[in-house]
Amino acid sequence: MALKLSEKIILYLQERPEQKFTARQMATWILKNYPDECREKQKRSTAKVIPLDNHTALLQQIIAEIGSHRCGIQKREPNIKTTEGRPRKYYFTKSSDFFEIDQIENQKTPIDPIKVVIRGTKNPCIPYFPNSYLLNLRFIASGSRNVALATLMVLGVINGSTQT
Repeated sequence: MALKLSEKIILYLQERPEQKFTARQMATWILKNYPDECREKQKRSTAKVIPLDNHTALLQQIIAEIGSHRCGIQKREPNIKTTEGRPRKYYFTKSSDFFEIDQIENQKTPIDPIKVVIRGTKNPCIPYFPNSYLLNLRFIASGSRNVALATLMVLGVINGSTQT
Protein backbone atom coordinates (compact mmCIF):
# COMPACT_ATOMS: atom_id res chain seq x y z
CA MET A 1 0.00 0.00 0.00
CA ALA A 2 2.12 2.88 -1.32
CA LEU A 3 1.19 6.53 -0.98
CA LYS A 4 1.45 7.36 -4.74
CA LEU A 5 1.65 11.05 -3.98
CA SER A 6 1.55 12.31 -7.59
CA GLU A 7 -1.68 10.45 -8.34
CA LYS A 8 -3.32 11.73 -5.16
CA ILE A 9 -2.35 15.34 -5.95
CA ILE A 10 -3.68 15.09 -9.51
CA LEU A 11 -7.00 13.65 -8.32
CA TYR A 12 -7.27 16.21 -5.51
CA LEU A 13 -6.80 19.13 -7.90
CA GLN A 14 -9.06 17.67 -10.61
CA GLU A 15 -11.89 17.35 -8.09
CA ARG A 16 -11.49 21.04 -7.21
CA PRO A 17 -11.07 22.91 -10.52
CA GLU A 18 -9.97 26.55 -10.45
CA GLN A 19 -9.26 26.42 -6.69
CA LYS A 20 -5.69 27.17 -5.65
CA PHE A 21 -3.90 25.21 -2.93
CA THR A 22 -0.46 25.33 -1.37
CA ALA A 23 1.63 22.19 -0.93
CA ARG A 24 0.98 22.45 2.82
CA GLN A 25 -2.79 22.44 2.33
CA MET A 26 -2.59 19.39 0.06
CA ALA A 27 -0.19 17.58 2.42
CA THR A 28 -2.54 18.20 5.34
CA TRP A 29 -5.40 16.77 3.29
CA ILE A 30 -3.33 13.70 2.38
CA LEU A 31 -2.41 13.06 6.03
CA LYS A 32 -6.07 13.36 7.02
CA ASN A 33 -7.52 11.21 4.23
CA TYR A 34 -4.81 8.58 3.81
CA PRO A 35 -3.56 7.91 7.36
CA ASP A 36 -2.65 4.25 6.76
CA GLU A 37 -0.44 5.03 3.74
CA CYS A 38 1.20 7.88 5.66
CA ARG A 39 1.92 5.66 8.67
CA GLU A 40 3.44 3.07 6.36
CA LYS A 41 5.62 5.76 4.77
CA GLN A 42 6.70 6.84 8.24
CA LYS A 43 7.61 3.25 9.21
CA ARG A 44 9.56 2.60 5.98
CA SER A 45 11.58 5.81 6.31
CA THR A 46 15.30 5.38 6.89
CA ALA A 47 16.01 9.10 7.21
CA LYS A 48 18.83 9.83 9.63
CA VAL A 49 19.22 13.63 9.49
CA ILE A 50 15.52 14.44 9.91
CA PRO A 51 13.79 11.22 10.95
CA LEU A 52 10.06 10.94 10.36
CA ASP A 53 9.39 10.21 14.00
CA ASN A 54 6.50 12.62 14.51
CA HIS A 55 3.52 14.14 12.72
CA THR A 56 5.27 17.45 11.94
CA ALA A 57 8.30 15.78 10.36
CA LEU A 58 6.03 13.62 8.19
CA LEU A 59 4.00 16.67 7.12
CA GLN A 60 7.19 18.53 6.15
CA GLN A 61 8.41 15.52 4.17
CA ILE A 62 5.17 15.28 2.20
CA ILE A 63 5.25 19.04 1.52
CA ALA A 64 8.81 18.72 0.21
CA GLU A 65 7.87 15.77 -1.98
CA ILE A 66 4.93 17.65 -3.48
CA GLY A 67 7.29 20.46 -4.43
CA SER A 68 9.86 18.09 -5.87
CA HIS A 69 7.22 16.26 -7.94
CA ARG A 70 5.80 19.50 -9.39
CA CYS A 71 7.34 19.13 -12.87
CA GLY A 72 6.41 15.45 -13.12
CA ILE A 73 2.84 16.17 -12.07
CA GLN A 74 2.56 18.94 -14.67
CA LYS A 75 3.94 16.65 -17.39
CA ARG A 76 1.43 13.92 -16.52
CA GLU A 77 -1.47 16.38 -16.32
CA PRO A 78 -0.87 19.56 -18.39
CA ASN A 79 -4.01 21.20 -16.95
CA ILE A 80 -2.35 21.46 -13.53
CA LYS A 81 -0.60 24.77 -13.17
CA THR A 82 1.24 26.66 -10.44
CA THR A 83 1.56 30.29 -9.52
CA GLU A 84 4.93 32.04 -9.67
CA GLY A 85 5.09 33.53 -6.18
CA ARG A 86 6.00 31.79 -2.94
CA PRO A 87 4.41 29.77 -1.60
CA ARG A 88 3.47 28.21 -4.92
CA LYS A 89 -0.20 27.50 -5.38
CA TYR A 90 -1.28 24.52 -7.42
CA TYR A 91 -4.54 24.45 -9.36
CA PHE A 92 -6.37 22.58 -12.10
CA THR A 93 -7.81 24.51 -15.02
CA LYS A 94 -8.99 23.74 -18.52
CA SER A 95 -8.31 27.33 -19.58
CA SER A 96 -5.37 27.97 -21.88
CA ASP A 97 -2.42 30.08 -20.77
CA PHE A 98 -3.44 32.77 -23.24
CA PHE A 99 -6.96 32.93 -21.81
CA GLU A 100 -5.64 33.22 -18.24
CA ILE A 101 -3.24 36.00 -19.23
CA ASP A 102 -6.03 37.82 -21.06
CA GLN A 103 -8.27 37.57 -17.97
CA ILE A 104 -5.54 39.03 -15.75
CA GLU A 105 -4.75 41.84 -18.20
CA ASN A 106 -8.42 42.81 -18.51
CA GLN A 107 -9.03 43.13 -14.77
CA LYS A 108 -10.40 46.50 -13.76
CA THR A 109 -7.97 46.97 -10.87
CA PRO A 110 -5.25 49.56 -11.56
CA ILE A 111 -1.66 48.35 -11.63
CA ASP A 112 1.02 50.46 -10.01
CA PRO A 113 4.24 50.68 -12.03
CA ILE A 114 7.35 49.27 -10.47
CA LYS A 115 10.60 51.11 -11.12
CA VAL A 116 13.15 48.64 -12.38
CA VAL A 117 16.86 49.32 -12.37
CA ILE A 118 19.07 47.45 -14.80
CA ARG A 119 21.86 45.69 -12.95
CA GLY A 120 25.13 47.60 -13.15
CA THR A 121 23.56 51.03 -13.81
CA LYS A 122 22.08 53.65 -11.54
CA ASN A 123 19.55 54.99 -14.06
CA PRO A 124 15.98 53.80 -13.52
CA CYS A 125 14.26 52.43 -16.59
CA ILE A 126 10.79 53.29 -17.73
CA PRO A 127 8.02 51.97 -15.47
CA TYR A 128 7.47 48.25 -15.86
CA PHE A 129 3.91 46.97 -16.00
CA PRO A 130 3.98 43.16 -15.64
CA ASN A 131 0.65 42.72 -17.44
CA SER A 132 1.36 44.93 -20.43
CA TYR A 133 3.06 43.32 -23.42
CA LEU A 134 3.91 46.60 -25.12
CA LEU A 135 5.53 48.07 -22.04
CA ASN A 136 7.41 44.82 -21.45
CA LEU A 137 8.91 45.18 -24.92
CA ARG A 138 9.85 48.78 -24.20
CA PHE A 139 11.45 47.69 -20.95
CA ILE A 140 13.49 44.99 -22.69
CA ALA A 141 14.54 47.41 -25.40
CA SER A 142 15.46 50.09 -22.86
CA GLY A 143 18.33 47.90 -21.72
CA SER A 144 19.98 48.39 -25.08
CA ARG A 145 22.69 51.06 -25.28
CA ASN A 146 21.42 52.27 -28.66
CA VAL A 147 17.97 53.70 -27.90
CA ALA A 148 17.15 54.37 -31.56
CA LEU A 149 17.86 50.76 -32.49
CA ALA A 150 15.90 49.54 -29.47
CA THR A 151 12.90 51.65 -30.49
CA LEU A 152 13.03 50.19 -34.02
CA MET A 153 13.18 46.69 -32.56
CA VAL A 154 10.10 47.30 -30.41
CA LEU A 155 8.16 48.89 -33.26
CA GLY A 156 9.12 45.98 -35.51
CA VAL A 157 7.81 43.44 -33.00
CA ILE A 158 4.61 45.43 -32.46
CA ASN A 159 3.97 45.75 -36.21
CA GLY A 160 4.90 42.13 -36.87
CA SER A 161 7.93 43.04 -38.93
CA THR A 162 11.09 40.96 -38.65
CA GLN A 163 13.33 43.67 -40.12
CA THR A 164 15.30 45.89 -37.72
